[in-house]
Amino acid sequence: MTLRQRVIAAVVCVLGAAILAVAVAIEPGGRSTLVLVGYAVPREALGEIIEAWNERPEGAGIAVAQSYGASGDQARAVANGLRADVVHLSTGLDVQSLVKAGAVDAGWSRSTDDAIVTHSIVVFGVRPGNPKRIRQWEDLVRPGVAVVTANPFTSGAAKWTVLAAYGAQRARGRSDEAAIDYVRALQRNVVVQARSGRDATNAFLAGQGDVLLAYENEALLARKRGATLPYTVPDATMLIEAPIAVTRNGRNPEAARRFVAFTRQ
Repeated sequence: MTLRQRVIAAVVCVLGAAILAVAVAIEPGGRSTLVLVGYAVPREALGEIIEAWNERPEGAGIAVAQSYGASGDQARAVANGLRADVVHLSTGLDVQSLVKAGAVDAGWSRSTDDAIVTHSIVVFGVRPGNPKRIRQWEDLVRPGVAVVTANPFTSGAAKWTVLAAYGAQRARGRSDEAAIDYVRALQRNVVVQARSGRDATNAFLAGQGDVLLAYENEALLARKRGATLPYTVPDATMLIEAPIAVTRNGRNPEAARRFVAFTRQ
């Protein structure tokens, strides 16, 4: 299968999953439906937010159909016509791609604080007892250290970790060329490039690799769900800010605006 065929197949899978989610959420009796398309990591948190919103007057009686996947895949699906009233993606770049596609208004980020709905940082998930003694970025490029991460061509989480790796080197006073060389060396130690941040976490918890590059909130969620996932915070990390936006072609724009306003409270 060619690269183009694999990309098309992935988009079809995302569209199919989202259409199924919409079909399940539409209830008899004409109940209003809001369609939320998001990246994989905050799925559980958004579920709790939706539940709380449905208990408020502004969200009462509105079913929320949800579709989750790798941020880049989700953005491409919406750009290609997947119905969405609200998008919650991992990076501003993914939302900007929807601006170019005409699916999101260009003024979505006019107020940075209003556009950002979740925050986290990049951390290193390690094995119990940290047998490889992984604490800083330099440890990730040592011989024999197997790194698990997401694929930057599909995942916003991976884009953030690449930026964090590069930024850590620049923060140490290294040149742009040296920082890029470090990122290349890090990629040579990668043994798993999962489609999304959630898939990367699942691969690590299944026993692959020595260290996981992840969002801190993803590591905390894994712990909450009973997984053993110790992690370390390097001395140079990156603040992750994930945006939310109302689409231009949604069928329930008023409910979408009310929901986005609620998430920012």
